Amino acid sequence: MFSIIKFFLAVSIFFSILPTNASSQVCYSIRHITFGSSEIEDVDSAQFVFGVKNMVLELISDKAMICDNGQPVDVQIKSVKTPSSSFSIGVFESKSQKTIVECEVVVDDVSYFGEGENNVDVTTTLLELSNPDLPFERSSFAAALKKSLVSCFEQISW
Repeated sequence: MFSIIKFFLAVSIFFSILPTNASSQVCYSIRHITFGSSEIEDVDSAQFVFGVKNMVLELISDKAMICDNGQPVDVQIKSVKTPSSSFSIGVFESKSQKTIVECEVVVDDVSYFGEGENNVDVTTTLLELSNPDLPFERSSFAAALKKSLVSCFEQISW
């Protein structure tokens, strides 16, 4: 009899220390990942969406819960710019390329804008251009995109 009372007392204490809003906590899910007005050349769209989705899920999970039917999060890649420069002096040639990604993330009907930039040297640029099997997360585009998404998510007050 005494052990049953201890059991019920322990259970009631356990449930009393649980947060009262645990079942009503807001969770999020990715609804759309889209390109802006320009297409990104030579990028497999399925690989692109998968890579972006993984980055966004990682950033959301740092601050909030993720679930299948949560509040929608929309991501749009607004623009991708790749200005490059080169110069040569005699036999020496130097090339550099910048990848600049601008994105918009919509959370709770509020838009957040971000920009990320990644500089690439000639060796990496040539590797990326000559290797279509390069994993998405190792590309210059992915590095710039991550910086852009981080700048969006830093603005959100979860």
